[in-house]
Amino acid sequence: MTRQNDDTPPGFPARRAALRLLDAVLRRGETLDNAIHAACQGMREGADRALARALVGEALRWQADLDALIDSATREILPEDAKPRAVLRLMLAGWLRLETPPHAVIATGLPLLAGGPRRLAHGVFSALSRGGAQLPEVPTLPRDAAQRWGERAGPIAAGIAALPPLDLTLKEAGDWAQELGGTAIMPGHVRLPRGAAVDGLAATLAAKSPAVMKLGRDSFYAVWDMAAPQALTHLQAMLTLTAQTEDAAEGPAAFAAKRRPQWRNR
Repeated sequence: MTRQNDDTPPGFPARRAALRLLDAVLRRGETLDNAIHAACQGMREGADRALARALVGEALRWQADLDALIDSATREILPEDAKPRAVLRLMLAGWLRLETPPHAVIATGLPLLAGGPRRLAHGVFSALSRGGAQLPEVPTLPRDAAQRWGERAGPIAAGIAALPPLDLTLKEAGDWAQELGGTAIMPGHVRLPRGAAVDGLAATLAAKSPAVMKLGRDSFYAVWDMAAPQALTHLQAMLTLTAQTEDAAEGPAAFAAKRRPQWRNR
C-alpha cells in the first residue's frame, strides 16, 4: 500500500484519490483516463490506483441509484455537488459493489470529512447498512440517456452492470488457463474473472523462461497474417528452436529435482 501518516487508516489514500477523481469527472467534466494521473499523484502502489478507479467507476455507473439511497436517508436533499454526497457515493459503492465490510468503509471514508458533514455521512451510511440497503439488478440510467437509447436502454444498462472479464492473449491458452485460474475461450486466449490481480499474473509470467516466452510471443505475432500451411510450418520451426534452448532442458530437470528452475534466457 502507499505510504501514509500513522493517523490515517490503511486504504485511506485510495479513497482520497477516488474523491478527487470523482470531483474531476462530475464537476470539471474530465474523463477518468485524463483525470486519474493528477488524482492519484504521489501513489506508488498500483493496487491503490486500481482501487480508486474501481470505486469511482462503480459510483458513476450506479450514481442514480446511489443518490436515491442517500436521499432516502436524509431529512433534506443534499445539493448535487455537496462533498458529503460525493463521499457517500464512494462509501456505498465500496460496500454494495466492491463488497467492502461496513466497518472498513466507515474507517476509510469518514476521514474525508470533518465536523457536521462527517456526522451526517456516518448517520446516513449507518442507517442504510443497518437497514440492508440494496441496489437494483441493473443500474438506473439517466433520463436523457434512457430516452435517447429507447428500446436499447435495457440491454445497455444490463451491460453496464456486468463488467467485462479480463482477456489475455497468450501462446498456449489451454496450459495457461489452468495455471492462471481462467478459461480457454479459443486458441491463444484466456479469460479471467473480474477482479483478477494483475500483479499476481505478472509474477506468474515472470517466473517463466524469458527465452521461451519471447519465442512464443514472436511466433504468435509472426503467424498472424499467414495462411494456415505457412503458419504451421513456421510454428513447427519455432517449436524445434524452443526445444533446443537450455531453458527447455532446465524446466523438466528442475521439476524432477523438485526445485525452482534457474533460467538462463538461452
